Amino acid sequence: RLAVHPAYGNFLAPMAIARFRQKFDVPVFFEVCSSASAYQRVHSGEIDFGIIANEIETKDCEQYNFCSARGLIVSPPGLIGGHVKELTTSDLLKYPFVAMNAEDHTRLELEAHMGAAAKQLDIAVQTPYALTVCELVAQGVGVGLAHPIVASSYLPDKLEARLLDKEVGF
Repeated sequence: RLAVHPAYGNFLAPMAIARFRQKFDVPVFFEVCSSASAYQRVHSGEIDFGIIANEIETKDCEQYNFCSARGLIVSPPGLIGGHVKELTTSDLLKYPFVAMNAEDHTRLELEAHMGAAAKQLDIAVQTPYALTVCELVAQGVGVGLAHPIVASSYLPDKLEARLLDKEVGF
């Protein structure tokens, strides 16, 4: 019984489950849900194992760091220009921005790097999930900060990805 945050639950976990099922004929209960829900369900004993975002405080559950990754700036193909390999935080002010929710630790970290300029971001949409950031950016809404595992499923046809001059961790 497995509950997984969408950053890992929509791509990575299904690949792992498929490999597991190739070796073992064991049914798997799998759910993609919020980190808070996954934690609560593990804590209650309803779920055996959860993969959650690192911003969730856990109590009474054994925990390990599964993955730490540097966020990438994603954009629709051709929007920024192929010669640009890295963006500065001030470059983000040139485009509508698809943002994580205001309380998300990655957004707070990005805003801390930007200082007062963060108030000038043209927030087009706010969402709790990097998957939704990628999908909105792929639809042309703007640029956004995304988890590299999530962004990788959109590259290179639907999104381009670049480093930001400041490290923002997922």
